[in-house]
Amino acid sequence: MTKSSTADVGLVAGLKSGLRAGDTVFVGTGIGEPEGLIDALVKVAPAIGDLRIIQVMTGGAERLAAASGNGFRLFTPVPGPKARQAIAQGRADLLPVSMGQLVDGFASGRIRADAALLSAAPPEAGAARPGLAVDCGPVAFERARFRALEINLEMPQIGAPAFDLSHVDLVAQSARAMGAPAPVETDANAAAVADFVADLIPDGATIESGVGHVLAGIAVALSKHRDLAIHTGLVGDWVMDLVESGVVSRPLDATSRVVAIGTVAMGSRHLYRWLEGNDQVELRDSRQVQHAQALAGRSDFVAVNGAFQVDLLGQANSIGFGSRILGGIGGALDFAIAGARSIGSIIALNATSADGRSRIAIEADWVSLPMPLVTHVVTEWGVASLHGKSPARRVREMVGVAHPDHRDMLLQGARAKEWIV
Repeated sequence: MTKSSTADVGLVAGLKSGLRAGDTVFVGTGIGEPEGLIDALVKVAPAIGDLRIIQVMTGGAERLAAASGNGFRLFTPVPGPKARQAIAQGRADLLPVSMGQLVDGFASGRIRADAALLSAAPPEAGAARPGLAVDCGPVAFERARFRALEINLEMPQIGAPAFDLSHVDLVAQSARAMGAPAPVETDANAAAVADFVADLIPDGATIESGVGHVLAGIAVALSKHRDLAIHTGLVGDWVMDLVESGVVSRPLDATSRVVAIGTVAMGSRHLYRWLEGNDQVELRDSRQVQHAQALAGRSDFVAVNGAFQVDLLGQANSIGFGSRILGGIGGALDFAIAGARSIGSIIALNATSADGRSRIAIEADWVSLPMPLVTHVVTEWGVASLHGKSPARRVREMVGVAHPDHRDMLLQGARAKEWIV
């Protein structure tokens, strides 16, 4: 194990000696990204050349997106604002895989991970936990030839698999405060959507929920439920609220107190303090959370995710509009497969955009979830129940949850497609 101080020259030299032209480098997810290592990577990449960087951008500063094209190219399954701009400019690419597919690709070698640059909390007994972002980190660490770890003295200790420091090639140290995104505000429409979603979730269910404005009210809407458990991607303040209120109280297995699992934590500083040392919540790698085998046995599962758009056949679009890439697949595909085979796979969204356009479309611009993987679509106007329905019946259900001002247009479009008569 080679140790380096936080001195920039040491990190640059360490990366320059460890990386090779043509390497694929996995960099830890945005909210828990190794900022010092990223800064050094940006500086050294032009001298190495032809690097391929994979990063999930969620919650990060997107330094790699801003610099993509200068000695390396960024590939991301979940782009943020700067990555979207880099993709539009042709300097970066959307990686069109789910989180389950990404971790499986790393594990099988179909997706290379020649190097891994990750963050961790202060070590204990020669090992360091990943802190806020686990997801694909452990499997990339296992597969990588070169491993660099940034020990962040401010990173909380959260239940998760630890990295053995004896297997690390370059160690950096930092003391960077954790990002705490501003709370997502809710409104009457989002509250109505959350109430409709809650009605579809029975007591005793295991739930997954995505993030965003329209799902911000889910914790309040579930306040009268009992015996829930959480199996999700991103652990936010909503998880803390439901556990503290006693709504989420059912252990996920009989051998532990764990009632909620995820792969990444992102929220308030209060959430980070609450997670530290909390034996009811664990962050696990994506093989245990988003991989098909980890989800296959859950007969009590409900997946709740958002989308930019849903079409009249119930196909969901979480990618973008026209040629504009705005999002990715993330973990929604993995969770939707499990939900559709169990209690339900729900897509929740406002019926109209901020400028009044219908988000219920005749045809989706992109399809991230096909018809079989969406059992319900919820807007502020109600619930479209789609499971087992014919195309004509799906159209009628979807028109019923569109804004009334757009329903005639949608019916006309469906007739033009000969989906209804």
